[in-house]
Amino acid sequence: MIDVVFCVQDDPSLEDYNVPAMVTQFVRAVDEQAGWFLGSNGSTAYGGDVMLTMGTDFTYGAAPYWYDQIDRLVRHVNAAEGSRMNVFYSTPAAYLDAKRGNPDMRWPLKRGDFFPYRWTPHQYWTGYFTSRPTLKAFIRRGGEFLRAAKSLAAIVSLQKSHADSPAVPWEGAFGPLTEAMAIAQHHDAVSGTAKQHVTDDYAARIARGVDGLEGHFIRTLTAALGGTAASQTPPPSDAAIATRCPLLNVSACPVTEAMEPGDTVATMAYNPLAWTRVEHVRIPLSAAAARRVVVVDAGSGERVPAAVFPSGEPAPLSGSASSQLAFSVTLPPLSVSTFFVRSLGKDEPDVEGLAEAAEETLDISQTRGGPVSVSVDEQTGALSVEFVVSAGFNLTASVNAAYYTSHDGDDGFVPSGAYVFRPDSSQTATALVPSSPPRAFVSRVLAETRVSLGRWTSVAVRVWTDDPIPHAEVEWTVGPIPVELDGAGKEVIMRYSTGLDTRGTWATDSNGRDMQRRRRNHRDDWRFKNVTEEPVASNYYPFGSVATLTGDARAGFHLLTDRSQGVGSIRDGELEAMVHRRNLHDDWLGVGEPMNETQCGCIECDCPGLTARGTHLLAATTPATGPRTYRTLQTMSQTPTQLAFAKVHGILGSSGWGNPRASFSSTREMPRNVHVVSIERMPKNECAGAACVKVVLAHLFESEGCVGHDAALSAPAKVDLSSLLPGRAIASVEELTLSGTPLGPLDAVVILEAMEIRAAKVTFA
Repeated sequence: MIDVVFCVQDDPSLEDYNVPAMVTQFVRAVDEQAGWFLGSNGSTAYGGDVMLTMGTDFTYGAAPYWYDQIDRLVRHVNAAEGSRMNVFYSTPAAYLDAKRGNPDMRWPLKRGDFFPYRWTPHQYWTGYFTSRPTLKAFIRRGGEFLRAAKSLAAIVSLQKSHADSPAVPWEGAFGPLTEAMAIAQHHDAVSGTAKQHVTDDYAARIARGVDGLEGHFIRTLTAALGGTAASQTPPPSDAAIATRCPLLNVSACPVTEAMEPGDTVATMAYNPLAWTRVEHVRIPLSAAAARRVVVVDAGSGERVPAAVFPSGEPAPLSGSASSQLAFSVTLPPLSVSTFFVRSLGKDEPDVEGLAEAAEETLDISQTRGGPVSVSVDEQTGALSVEFVVSAGFNLTASVNAAYYTSHDGDDGFVPSGAYVFRPDSSQTATALVPSSPPRAFVSRVLAETRVSLGRWTSVAVRVWTDDPIPHAEVEWTVGPIPVELDGAGKEVIMRYSTGLDTRGTWATDSNGRDMQRRRRNHRDDWRFKNVTEEPVASNYYPFGSVATLTGDARAGFHLLTDRSQGVGSIRDGELEAMVHRRNLHDDWLGVGEPMNETQCGCIECDCPGLTARGTHLLAATTPATGPRTYRTLQTMSQTPTQLAFAKVHGILGSSGWGNPRASFSSTREMPRNVHVVSIERMPKNECAGAACVKVVLAHLFESEGCVGHDAALSAPAKVDLSSLLPGRAIASVEELTLSGTPLGPLDAVVILEAMEIRAAKVTFA
C-alpha cells in the first residue's frame, strides 16, 4: 500500500502540474516493494509481478475521485516506464496465479502471527484486545444464540411431523441478527475502537436482532416438544409464552423472580452441541419461593439434586431475587430437555428431593478429596484453587485482582487509549484487597466463595460437584472503575499465580483454533530489542478462548475466557488477563475520544462508569492431557445451552410430571475431536425442490509437534453425516467452501484431518 494522499495534476498549463514528480514517487515505491522479493540466485528481482494494495482509514469516501486519480497515475506511469513496468488493476487471485508461475520465486513459510503490533516508541496496540468488554461479550452471545437458533430450526423443520411447518421458521427469520452480527465483525466494532455513539449503534442492532429472533426460537422449542398432552399437567408448549432470560449473568429473570409458593416454572434447555453435556444452571428466586423448592426432570419425572444459595452482591441492572437455585442436568446432543422448578405451596407436604440450603462456612471442605477445591486465607481474604493433577502432584493457583494505572502521555509519547495499552512508569499493578470478610457456601451440588475487593470489584469462585471435566469457574465483576479522585485511567486484570516453572513460555489460541507459542521478551521472526521500553504491554497477546502455561513437565495450567481479552505471562508461572479498562485520554489513533465508558452511554454525562461482569474457567492437567481438557471446555463454553422459561400449571406428583414428550433429540453423538460448528437450512431455490442443509464440521486438535496435539484425539476423525438426522435418508452430499461455493460431490462419511474445517451441502430424499 502506498500510504499517501495523492493528487495527479496532468494539465501542463497549470502551475501545479506534477506528473513527473508523481511518476517518480510511484516508481520508487514499486522498486522498494519489489526489493523484498528475491530470485533463486539471491539477486533482487521483481518476480514479474508486484502487488500494491489500496486502503487506509478515513479515506476513499468519494470513489469516483479516487478511481479518476488512479486512472491518471496508471496512464502516465505506463507512458513513462512502459519498457520495464506495466501498471494495471488486478485481484489477489490473479497475483497469486502469476507468482506460482514464476520458477525463480522462493516462498517463505511463516507459522506464527504478527502480535503484538508496535508502531512508535511506547505504542503497543494491545489495549484493544480488551477495550469495551461488554460489547465484546454481547457480540459473542449474539453469535452463539444465532447459531443455536439456526441449528434448532434446521433439525426440527426436517422432522416429518414438522416438515415445512409455519410453526418452525427456518427461512427468512434470521436476517436482522445475521446482518447485525456481520456488521459487528468490522475492525472497529468487535475490537472496541469505535466512537461511543457508533458502539451504541452496534449494540442496538444486535439487541434488535436478538429480540426479533426470540419469538421464532421459542416457537421452534415448543414445536420440538410435541404439542398438547392430554394430561392434567400440560407440557410447557401449552404454557404461557416462554421467554429467554439474557440477563441471567446478573441474576435477572422476570419469570423465575416472580415465582411464589405454589408456582411452577418450566425450564427448557436446548443443547446446540453435538455431544452429551452436563449443564450447570443457576436461576434467581425470591426468598419465599426458595424456602421449599424442587427440580424435576419433566421427561422422566425424577428429582434433580439442587441447592439454594443467597444472591451475591447486587450488580447494576440486576434483578430483585434474594436467592439462587443451582442444579446440574445431563443433556443429550442437539436436544431439547425440560425441567420443572416447583415452589411448594404452604399447604403442600414436603416431598423427596427438596433443594438443600447451602451452608455458609469458611471451610470449603465439600470438595476435599475431589479433583478441585477452594481455600480462603482468613487473614487476607486471598482465594486459592487447588487441583489434583496426578498421584504425586497438586497444583495451587492463587486468584487475584489488580489494576495498572494508565499512562497519560505527559512525556510526549502516546497515552493509554482505545488501541494502546500503556501502564504508567511504574509498570506494576496495584493489588485490590478485600474490603470485607469473604463468604463461602457449600452444598452437595456446588461450592462457592465470594470476596469483595473495595467498592468496585468482586470475585466469586465456583466448583461444581462431580463435574465430568474438573475445573473452577471464576466470575469477576468490575466497575464502575474510579477515576474521579486521582484523575487517572485504570486497566484491571485478573492474575492467576501457580508456581510452575514455565521458563518464560505460554501459549494462546489464534481465533479459537491453533495454539500459538509465546515467549516473554522474544519474537521468532526478529530480534526483540524493546525489553525495557514497555515490559508489560509488549508481552500481551490476544486470546479469544484459551491461554495455557507451558514449559513445566509436571503440569499445565489452562485459562479460558467468555470473550476476547488481552493476556500475558509477565512472570513465570503466572497468567494475567485484562478484563476491563477505562481511560481518560485519546491515544491519537483515530477514535478521537477517550475510551471512557459510562452506564449512560456517553462520555460527558454525570453518571457512573460502566460495570462489566464475566467468567474465566481454570483447569490444571498433566501436559499430555491439557489439549483434550481445554478444547472440550472451550467448545462447551462457546456453544452454550440456550434456556427458556415459562410458568406452567400443575401439582407435583400428578401423572403429568413424567412426560416423554418433554424432551427431544434427533442426533447421534459426534466424536470428541469433532465439533459441529453449524447446521443451517438452505433456501429452497438451492435445494432443487428438496430439503437441504449446510453443515460445517471442525477438527479440534492439532498435528504432532504443535501445542494443541493430543496423542489420540489428533488422529483423523470420521463423521457419518447421516447420524446428524438419522430419521432422514440422504440423497446427495456436495462439498462447499466456507462461503458456500460448490466444490464437487462428497461421500456421506467425511474424513477430517487435524485442524481441518469442512463444509457440506446435504440434500435429503
